[in-house]
Amino acid sequence: MQAKVCAAGMALCVLLVAGPARAQGTTVAPGRFDGVARIPGGPVVLVLDLDREAKSGWIGSITAPGYGVKGLPLAEVREEGGELRAKAALFGGATLRVRGSAGGLAGTLEAAGHTAPLELSRTGAPQVDLPPRNSALAAGFVGQWSTQFEIGAFKLHAELSLRNEEGGNSSGEMKVVEMGGSPMKLEAIVQEGEALRFKAVGGMPIVYEGRLSPKGDAIDGHVYVAALDAAARFARAAHPAGGN
Repeated sequence: MQAKVCAAGMALCVLLVAGPARAQGTTVAPGRFDGVARIPGGPVVLVLDLDREAKSGWIGSITAPGYGVKGLPLAEVREEGGELRAKAALFGGATLRVRGSAGGLAGTLEAAGHTAPLELSRTGAPQVDLPPRNSALAAGFVGQWSTQFEIGAFKLHAELSLRNEEGGNSSGEMKVVEMGGSPMKLEAIVQEGEALRFKAVGGMPIVYEGRLSPKGDAIDGHVYVAALDAAARFARAAHPAGGN
């Protein structure tokens, strides 16, 4: 990740340092947990929701109010030896490791190769936000797209991939070159007529809202990154990906 883009926001380049928290012996229980991850420059406030379903097992979501992240679904949630582990598309990709404590949860938040202590208190019943089902896309939206846009003083280049999946839903990824070029999964893909909206998650979430041009060769709209927004016109790539 380039240094100048990291300067645009802490969430794009958070350095987490500290040793792992001491393991606790209490079993992890479902609930909503509020607390902090202690990173340099001040603690990051987090809200963690964990629940357990009979068929699918553990599910969860995380909120980071100071970074515009609300109800971000957790992935690969599993329990091993009394420790609950999960991954989140937060700070460029984070891993949470927690155990039950007297008041809630204690553990670590790992990101960017560093580890920060994590302390959370139970505040009530779980309120897990599950990702909404992505709607199927009209053929005109399916394929590869690219754009250039400016956020503040920074010029960014993004590549977008949209496709339909079996079962009547869609999926996709977006890459921002100046943010390392790692694919960010698309969630909440909604198409209504010529209008399209989606969220790209991975680091700081990016929301896009636009409309397909009459010729079908571009999607004109706006990209939203935290409190910033900019006009962004996705042009169809020379070699569009196949799709339904």
